[in-house]
Amino acid sequence: MELYDAMLKRKSIRKYADKRVDKKVLEELQNYITELIPLYDKISVKTIILESNKLDKYFENSCQIHAPYYIVFTSQEKTWFGENIGFIGEKLIVFLTSLGIGTCWIGTLKPSKTAFELPYVISIAFGYADGELYREGLEQISRKSIEQICLKNSRDNFMNELLQAVRIAPSGINRQPWRIETATDLIHIYCEKPSFLTPVNSDNLKGLMPGVILKKMQGVSCGAAIAHIDMCASYFDKEITFSRLQDKENVHKKLTYLLSAIIKKK
Repeated sequence: MELYDAMLKRKSIRKYADKRVDKKVLEELQNYITELIPLYDKISVKTIILESNKLDKYFENSCQIHAPYYIVFTSQEKTWFGENIGFIGEKLIVFLTSLGIGTCWIGTLKPSKTAFELPYVISIAFGYADGELYREGLEQISRKSIEQICLKNSRDNFMNELLQAVRIAPSGINRQPWRIETATDLIHIYCEKPSFLTPVNSDNLKGLMPGVILKKMQGVSCGAAIAHIDMCASYFDKEITFSRLQDKENVHKKLTYLLSAIIKKK
C-alpha cells in the first residue's frame, strides 16, 4: 500500500491480537527508522522498540493499551523537540499501517527515573489489529473542518488535498491545535498557544490541563500534521523544504509560528 493511501485509511487501534509481528516486518521497521530523515536533525533522538513484557523495566505504570510491541521515543529537550518527535513518529505509524500493522499513540506512560539516557517523550503501541485495521472513509473521522484550521487559503487541487491531509492528522485528546495559511507554493504552520490552565473535553479526558503539559502534547501533534504535509507533497510529486521565516514571528497573537513549507515541482 502507498504511504499516502495508508495515511488516509489509518485509524488508532486500541485492541491487538495476541500474535507476534513477523520478523521481516520488524526488520523493515528498523531499516525505515535508520533511513528516516527527521524534521530537525540537530536534536538527538533515540527510538527504542520494546516487547510488551519489557515495559515494566522502563515504566512505573502500566499501559492502558495492551499491544505486543511499543516504539519508545526519547530526545534532547531542545526547542521544537516535540514537533520533531511527532514528525518522526507519524512517519513510522503510516509506514507500519502500509504494512498491515495497527498503531496507537500512547501519552500516559510514566518512565522510571533511570530508565533512559535521554528524556522520555512519548510511545507508540503496535501490532496486528484485533478487528478492522482501516477506516472505510474520511466521513468516519471526527476532526475540525478545513475552514476551522485554515486562516488564509489559496485554493487549488493540490492545496485542497494537502489541507485534507493536515485535517486528518492525529492529535493529543483530539485538539487539532494546528492552524494553516497557504499561498502559491507556500504553507505557513502555526500552533495554538495554551493558557496556564486550558479546558479540555475529549472522550478520555475532561477538565483543566496545565499549559506546560498541553504545550508538549501539542508539539507532538503539530509534528504529526507536518509529517502529513510532507507525505502528501511526495505523493503528488512535489519537492518540499521546511524553513522558518523571520517575518512570520508574532503575526498572530494567540498562535505560535512553527515553520513554513516551501513547495516546488520535482
